[in-house]
Order: sequence, then C-alpha cells, then structure tokens
Amino acid sequence: MANIIWAPRGATHGVPPPCGEVNLDPNGLAAHIRNVTERSVPMQTRNKIMDDLSQLMTNAMGVAQGAKDEAETAMNSMMDRWLANRNLVTREEFDAVRAMAQKAREENEALKARIAALEEGKS
Repeated sequence: MANIIWAPRGATHGVPPPCGEVNLDPNGLAAHIRNVTERSVPMQTRNKIMDDLSQLMTNAMGVAQGAKDEAETAMNSMMDRWLANRNLVTREEFDAVRAMAQKAREENEALKARIAALEEGKS
C-alpha cells in the first residue's frame, strides 16, 4: 500500500494539524481518523457573554411562566367566588331540574288524557 504524508498549507479552517504518515489500508485509516479526531480542538469556542445571556433569558421565561400560572389561579378563584356570591346554579343542577320538569309535563299530559277519557265515559 502507498504511504501519504498529510501536511496542509496555510489556514486550516478547522482541519486538524498534520500528524505524519497515513497508511491507506482501511483499518489503519480508521485508526488514524480516530486518533486525529481525539486530538482535534473544537472549531468554535464557547462565548461566556452569550452563555450568560442565554441563561438569563431561560430564567426569565421560567419566571414569566410561573407568574402566568399564578395569575390564572388567582383569576379562577376570584371568578369562582364571584359566581358563588350571585347564587347561580351549576350545569348539573340545571340539568337535574330540567329533567324533573320534563317528567312532570309528561305526567301532566298523561293525567289530562286520563281525565278526558273518564269524562267521556260518564257522558
């Protein structure tokens, strides 16, 4: 197999520094790539100002979410108190009374029909 010397010229633009001779057989190349990757430095360094700003924004969003949840809870309890003071009925109570009224109407119609039949029988 052929041996190649790897030595880039000029700016590297994130290319790892030269490391000498490279064996092109598949196993040797894979080992070489692993070796170069382990020794390479990251292309971009962390910016402390941006990290701090990012952390600050994340914390601010958490505080805003907490304030929103607290405001919703306070508003719901205030609305519940307001509705309780107005003597309003709940939907379940309304539906129960409506069912009782419907049953009473049906019984009333049945009694009217029975009275009419009894009056027909007398005459």
